Amino acid sequence: MNPTLSFIMLGMIGPWQVILLFMPLLFLFTIVPLIFYLLTVQNTFKQISAENRKMEPTEVWLGIIPIFGYIWSFIIVSRLADSLKPEFEKRAGFAIMAAYCMADKKAANSVYEAFFPLIKRDANDDRLYVRKAVNWALRSIGKRNIDLNDRAIHMAHEIVALDSKSAKWIGKDAIRKLEADTVNILDYPRTIYRPL
Repeated sequence: MNPTLSFIMLGMIGPWQVILLFMPLLFLFTIVPLIFYLLTVQNTFKQISAENRKMEPTEVWLGIIPIFGYIWSFIIVSRLADSLKPEFEKRAGFAIMAAYCMADKKAANSVYEAFFPLIKRDANDDRLYVRKAVNWALRSIGKRNIDLNDRAIHMAHEIVALDSKSAKWIGKDAIRKLEADTVNILDYPRTIYRPL
């Protein structure tokens, strides 16, 4: 039998000693996970751009206050959801552009050339997933056919010239992948690029 349990059963350890005995376990199983949770939420808020943030990252630590923390956790989750929504809306727009390049096989080049000003405008966005989506859209347009490939490479050179770390990454990566020997340039619309 466990010696601690024997002492409790024999009455040698009083109720306060039992509480003090189990406090480290209480700390280990409640406070430590809460601290890791709040650190994760704080880091998530730090990754969200300032204009979309509905709460300052340091405010999540109010969740460590007993009783109030339960109510505050609902507020944290609500504000985190409201902050993340605009982050993913812009990303989704460029992901749709990239997917549309392969979905509509009959669309004219002018449809995709209309995307270039939007790509150039948002190439300065430093958010990781927006930057990747902008790059994906530019590369997808460049892989549609040989003419759009030339236009996409030209646009990538214009983007590299912008004064932004994000724009330089987007442009250089697109140039590297669109000028590679292994690039798979398709021939859509086939009525123009693969006549019968």
